[in-house]
Amino acid sequence: MGSPPSTGRPTLIVAVDGVLVDSLPLRRDALAEAARTVGLAALAASVCSNATVAGRSWREAARLLAGPDVDETLLDLTALAAERALQARLAREAWLLIPEGIEHCQAAVERGWRVLLRADTTRRAAGPLLEFLMTETGAARCSAGDDLPTTVDRDTLIERQYRVIKASATSQLPVISREATTEASDRARSVIPDIAIGWPDDHAGD
Repeated sequence: MGSPPSTGRPTLIVAVDGVLVDSLPLRRDALAEAARTVGLAALAASVCSNATVAGRSWREAARLLAGPDVDETLLDLTALAAERALQARLAREAWLLIPEGIEHCQAAVERGWRVLLRADTTRRAAGPLLEFLMTETGAARCSAGDDLPTTVDRDTLIERQYRVIKASATSQLPVISREATTEASDRARSVIPDIAIGWPDDHAGD
């Protein structure tokens, strides 16, 4: 995904997972299943949570579970197993939308905000859902979990996505982020320190 073009409008960045779709439990359970499959079961049972997967790729979440000295091949195997587990779950169950989040996005667009969606879930697993949410919310762009290449450093997916967004934001205009967890919001702030957290209505009097 290239940098979204700057439009001279305030920007609202919204997490798909956990804000527009109740997908964090699905991702958490898929990762835990994958961890058991490849031999990370002891850590998976105690560490895997919504915060583990929010704003992270499968590989990044697996590294968090296993620690810094884990074998890189084991991370790759865990990521592949987690993606397969999620796709198998989605073949049996429908995505559960969060109407309140979608309505907030629609209201922001009506007020002139540029809405950008940020997904942890891959386009491979959720392409039709992401297209639907783009239309339903009026978002200008959606960055999926597999749109950006991985890097050799320890930046998480959310940090890479926010760096792309930062390059397109107009510095004089507000940028607001709505993430599913406090930890994800903190990682967004590590990239854009003056970003506001919440919805535009939360900051109407600022």
